[in-house]
Amino acid sequence: MIDEQITYGVLGPKAKKYSIYFFIFGLIGAFGVRLVLIISHFSQFWGSLAWYVAMISYLIFYHHRYYVEFSRKKIIEKYDLLKKFKKEQLSDLEKNELLMILNSVYFSRSTYNFYILYVATVAALILEIIIDFIKYF
Repeated sequence: MIDEQITYGVLGPKAKKYSIYFFIFGLIGAFGVRLVLIISHFSQFWGSLAWYVAMISYLIFYHHRYYVEFSRKKIIEKYDLLKKFKKEQLSDLEKNELLMILNSVYFSRSTYNFYILYVATVAALILEIIIDFIKYF
């Protein structure tokens, strides 16, 4: 049962369905942190609320990422895949497990997440500079 949970729960067919939700939590956290800079100029309450929403979203997102990475490591350790891969002694089951790991890494949305974080950060900094310039000059 534990093997099935690792293979099918984290890296299996449902992983793609659920990963979009965690991707969205990551984006909410990313945009929330950046919005705090702007919103706090207009309302301390809404700025604080944005910060809390962002932090909670980040907690959910990074907890999920830890769980996924931990599960990948557990599969590699359980089947001693690194050692067997070097010796080319992989069974069909082990090849399937390795393929799932590679697929999950390859199709991860983290690349998009980091790109969006970069763009959002630049936009927030530009807006913050403009607002500060108008406010103080």
